[in-house]
Amino acid sequence: METTQLTAAYRKTSAWSGLRAKSVLLFAACAAMIVALATVIGLQVVEVIKRHYGEAFAREHTQLYKQRILAPLNRELALAQRLASEESIRAFLREDGNPVLREAAFREAEAYRTLFAGKMYCLAAAATGHYFLNDPSLPFSTAPRYTLKPANPDDNWFFSLLGKPAPYQLNVSQDAHVKTTKVWINVMVGDAGKRLGLISGGLDLTAFLQEFARSAQAGVSSMVLEEQGAIMAHADPQRIQFQIAGSRSIDKTLARYLGSDADRLAVQQAMVEARANPDGVTIVEAVLDGKPQLFALAYIPELRWYAVTALDLQTAKLIAVEQFLPWLLAALLLLALLFALLMYGVDRGLLRPLASLTEIAQRFGRGEYQVRIASRRQDELGALANVFDRMAEQVDRHASELEQKVADRTHELAETNARMAVAHQHIQESLRYARLIQRSLLPEEEFRQQFGAAGLVWLQPRDVVGGDLFVYRSDASGTLFGVIDCAGHGVPGAFMTMLAHVAADLAIDEAGLTDPARLIALIDARVRSMLPADATGNLLATNMDAAFCHIDAARQQLVFAGAKLPAFIQQGGEVRILPAGRRAIAERRQGEWHNQSVPLNGVAAVYLATDGLFDQSGGEDGFGLGEARFAQWLLQLSGLPASVREERLTRLMLDWRAEREQRDDMAVLGVLLGAASAAAQGEPSA
Repeated sequence: METTQLTAAYRKTSAWSGLRAKSVLLFAACAAMIVALATVIGLQVVEVIKRHYGEAFAREHTQLYKQRILAPLNRELALAQRLASEESIRAFLREDGNPVLREAAFREAEAYRTLFAGKMYCLAAAATGHYFLNDPSLPFSTAPRYTLKPANPDDNWFFSLLGKPAPYQLNVSQDAHVKTTKVWINVMVGDAGKRLGLISGGLDLTAFLQEFARSAQAGVSSMVLEEQGAIMAHADPQRIQFQIAGSRSIDKTLARYLGSDADRLAVQQAMVEARANPDGVTIVEAVLDGKPQLFALAYIPELRWYAVTALDLQTAKLIAVEQFLPWLLAALLLLALLFALLMYGVDRGLLRPLASLTEIAQRFGRGEYQVRIASRRQDELGALANVFDRMAEQVDRHASELEQKVADRTHELAETNARMAVAHQHIQESLRYARLIQRSLLPEEEFRQQFGAAGLVWLQPRDVVGGDLFVYRSDASGTLFGVIDCAGHGVPGAFMTMLAHVAADLAIDEAGLTDPARLIALIDARVRSMLPADATGNLLATNMDAAFCHIDAARQQLVFAGAKLPAFIQQGGEVRILPAGRRAIAERRQGEWHNQSVPLNGVAAVYLATDGLFDQSGGEDGFGLGEARFAQWLLQLSGLPASVREERLTRLMLDWRAEREQRDDMAVLGVLLGAASAAAQGEPSA
């Protein structure tokens, strides 16, 4: 019969239970954490792979286009050098007036002309200065087109080339009107020191550079730079700098479109490195057009150009993500399978036996002391079942000893009460020490040193420690003072004052003293960041009321801002109340606070107070004191000596509340100004 009851209980508790739900949530959280961690690691790996492939792609792309630029140039140079080595050309340049030699030379030159990409050539004889030119725009002629003269500055290029040891020279020329870029190839004929003349050919790279700059792949930009960084080729024609030689304004440079001076310096350094290593490719990172780019630069010494590839790793499709999707789905399925198997094993081996044990323990708690588990398991659950059985047996045996144990427990309770009394005394001592620490954190001494008898500091915590504090700072801009009323009182309020004290110090260090409204906003932000994310939404009171005044004696200006706490301005024979913002610090709904400026001319005193004073019940009807009645008290204080103002305020409050208990912490901070301050400073100290 007992076995049947246990089996029924086992089946009954095998349903969904709290422990099972927690286990499922725990395993689900672990699985989610694993997936999140794997995702983060995977994304990092993908970024590393993208970076690796991006650098490799940029290097290969730049080297390819460098060779594509050099290929037609090298072909033209090789043809020009081959033509310069022809004996018929050499013989003609030695004696360009010989018609037989001239015919043979031009026959050879015309044969090469068909091979030149520019379909033109120039022959210049060193001995006579005769300049022969044939190109598609002119009719064929074997007569000199022009005679080069050493005295003519425009012909100096020819004679300077003859004197140089280099076997050839490449010159780049641009036409800003027709937007063309050409490379002129000048090959010397004859040996150094014995030049017979030269052969020139032209190669138009305009179309090739335009094709080079165009890229069909997203995120990849190609361009060509000259040594000063001017853009020779770009997909956007508006960015190409034409007519570089002799130009006074070269503004279409790569540096113009970079993000910062650091980027410009990095690219400039990369250009220097590429020039020093013309066979390699230099990689550098910089921001181009507001996007991080990976730059690859290869130097072309023949033209003194740079072939540049700009690669946007976020846009360029270097990796096909769809290739990884099957593996990702397989990993997720495997994780789900492991999760299911793990849950099944935990449920069969742990959760169900625990549910059965719980049911039997509940029956035992209802007084059925004869129930037994009698488990045959050899694991920890079996050991727990055996312990439970032995415990049930001991309950019956110890029932007779219950009265003695009750007496023993009573004696122990008395001892505990005694220890609690000692602990209470220790707590009170700790609270008094905490009050000393809390009071030492307040700038009371600095405040009194600054204002002397013109200052009023009145703190009345409800308990040993309280939730009110005041703030004081002074610098060249003036003086800032304020009060903060933290929610709660006693120990919770004291802890909140520590938080408020730190937040106020950090806010003042950041905002300075002259802007109380911004100071309150920064304290609000600091307190929200220090509290747990859900602190303002639960039942814990975390809000704070505050009021701050900044006095600029040089400008005779007072600036006030408050969070639910007003300021009291004594001027003439009345006290004016400056209203505060409607929201407190760290409320669920964030508030907005604004500064109020008051000229100091005629202002006799400024007071700030916490709402514990306004809310204190008293008088004949037990109503709260209120702001208006407190303003009347301030008028009574204005005519009193400095030594008795705080004592008078204490007496007014005691008379007001009479036998009623103090409801909250109270604080008043005041400063006398102008004539009132002088009168207070002039009185003898008490």
